[in-house]
Amino acid sequence: MNYENLHREIMQLYGGYIVLAGVLAFLIFGAIFLLIATRTYKRYERMGKKVDIYKANMQDLDAISPLVAKFRVELRKFKEIESKENLELAKEELVEFINAKFPVFICKEGDVCVGYLVCRVQDSVVWVEHLYVLEEHRKKGIASALYGEAEVLNKNLGGDTLYNYVHPNNDAMIGFLNKKGYNVLNLIEVRKKYANEEIKEKIEIRNNFFEY
Repeated sequence: MNYENLHREIMQLYGGYIVLAGVLAFLIFGAIFLLIATRTYKRYERMGKKVDIYKANMQDLDAISPLVAKFRVELRKFKEIESKENLELAKEELVEFINAKFPVFICKEGDVCVGYLVCRVQDSVVWVEHLYVLEEHRKKGIASALYGEAEVLNKNLGGDTLYNYVHPNNDAMIGFLNKKGYNVLNLIEVRKKYANEEIKEKIEIRNNFFEY
């Protein structure tokens, strides 16, 4: 038996295993790096078009800020207050949300941000702070897809329900929530009248009347 040839064959064999192990290690660590470095996308098919939903970060400020500005304008209209979009204030608000670790979910159709949702989490309780979809992209299931992300978050935290702030005359949002089973009045927020505020109507809750 030629021990020198045997030794050479053994070394070649082990050498092959070492190279294979190195390649596998490279692939495994590369995959782990990609999982950490990239975002988790969820792709939905809506009205024949694909939309992506993912958790936003500071890189998405410019994409989401115009929608936050529009959201604020629409909210003021429920109090019959006309206002203009303010991108700087919208961006500042988003920065506060992200710095406070509020989950912000963004929905994109291609490269265009068409909707977003903001949650506030305290212990295991989740509030939906913002939910907005561009008007031309409504009735496509985007709001439901975004809201579904909040419900998954709530379930993962062991919560029984999401909590929602909504104007009492926001019929579209109230109808949206009712369809999803959110029809229990929890608490009401009561404050003093603002200086120079014009009261438009009164709302009755049980035997109590509140100015609105």
